[in-house]
Amino acid sequence: MKSSGHAFPPGYTEPWLADTTQASRMSQIAQFASDRPAVVLEQRRIVILKLEREGLSEAVVTTLVVEHTGIGMNPGEIERVELPINKDGRARGNAFVTFSAAELAAAAIAALDGREVSGKALSTREACGWEGDGPER
Repeated sequence: MKSSGHAFPPGYTEPWLADTTQASRMSQIAQFASDRPAVVLEQRRIVILKLEREGLSEAVVTTLVVEHTGIGMNPGEIERVELPINKDGRARGNAFVTFSAAELAAAAIAALDGREVSGKALSTREACGWEGDGPER
């Protein structure tokens, strides 16, 4: 018996593929989208790179942000500062800072990116996609 190489007889169409016109698919997508509430993700977490490793602490990073941006002078504006540590126990030279609002994070990026501190130009951006960036535990 010769096999045609098809799992189904010629002309067979799955029932869920019966109506595959572009307009039909677009209306199904629009209907699905309108049935669900929109989810808006605010990026409140930034990463500051190229910090001086010696003596780096959460207090040093908080002071740096306050001095150069003015953000953090009011309680609660800076929610969290995280310092990744190498296997040898030393800071890696970068910091993750979580703010209470996305607008504060954007303002901090604008104020800190490219700013020279301790002879190094800082690089600052949203922390989206960085190692350890995920749901807080």
